[in-house]
This record gives sequence, structure tokens and C-alpha cells, in this order.
Amino acid sequence: MNVGSAGSEGRPIRVQTTFGRVGGLLACNPMLRTLDCLHLAGGDFLTISEPEGEFDGWPFGSGPLTIRKSAVLFITEQSDAAPIRTRPADPGLYHRAPVVLRLGNFVVRGFVHVPEGGTPHSRFHQDGPPFVAVTSAAVLGPNAELAVPFIAVNRLHVCAAQAMLTDSPLGEPELLAVGPRP
Repeated sequence: MNVGSAGSEGRPIRVQTTFGRVGGLLACNPMLRTLDCLHLAGGDFLTISEPEGEFDGWPFGSGPLTIRKSAVLFITEQSDAAPIRTRPADPGLYHRAPVVLRLGNFVVRGFVHVPEGGTPHSRFHQDGPPFVAVTSAAVLGPNAELAVPFIAVNRLHVCAAQAMLTDSPLGEPELLAVGPRP
């Protein structure tokens, strides 16, 4: 399936790479989740149209920008528009597991969805596409402090992952909440 084919639209995203940050539009069918579009984008690269930002002082021109997937640390959506669900989620198949991740100079706290009886660690050991969804995420790092409902984390850049326990200070609900800090 070509995610950039007819019926696709530009989904606003922000990409954090090992070299800097860029915002722009990812060609994505409106019926698909952003994570699905990332996995279905063929090859080793993502193409971002209307790029804004810079990598280590290198400003972008007006044309599309191609980024190597292996350089991507994480991707966030930049709009409230959610894709239309084609099938309802079955809450019996997966549960939310709280985690804290270290990606280079960034810390991400949030939830990964794991099969019943599974652990968050298994999400990072599996073969397959490089991106893992983290929901209700808080991100802290250089020039970044944000809370987002969804972030696609490149598991190839996860230096450390730890399951959060409910009685742990890292598991306090206010650290995981999406929204402004008090």
C-alpha cells in the first residue's frame, strides 16, 4: 500500500532526529493512524513536505525534505485531528503499561500497549517496524518540554526502558497527564 497515493493528505507532524527538529506534512491516508503511515512508508526514508526547522544550523528550503528513518528519535502529531478508526479496539487484547524511556538526551514517560500478560520490555525486543506508540506521553529534553496524546518512538534509539510501578515517584499521575503543568 502506498501511503502517499490518491486519498492521502498531509498530516502535520514534528520529527525529532539526532541532528535537530523539523515540522512538516507527512503524506498519510486519513483512514490510517500516524504509526501505520510511518510503518507503511516504504524504504529507509520519510519524506516531509513543507519542512520548517533546522538541523544543526542548516535551514531548510521550500521543497520536500527526505529524512532517514534510522536518524529519527521520535515523531509527534501536530494536530488534534484523529484518524477515523476502521475497527474498534478490543480492550481485552491489550493493556496500558506505564514506562519511562531514555532516547539520547530525551526522557519520555507514558504508556505502551502490551498483550495481556506481556511486559513493556517485550515491545522493544520484538522484530518488525522500528516505531512503537507511546500514549499519554510527557517528553523532556533539550529545548523540549511537552505533553502529547501520542508519540511514535524509534525503538532503535531507546537507550533504556523501565516499567513504572504505581508506587514509584516516576509513576505519579501528574507526570503522565497530558496538558499544562500546574
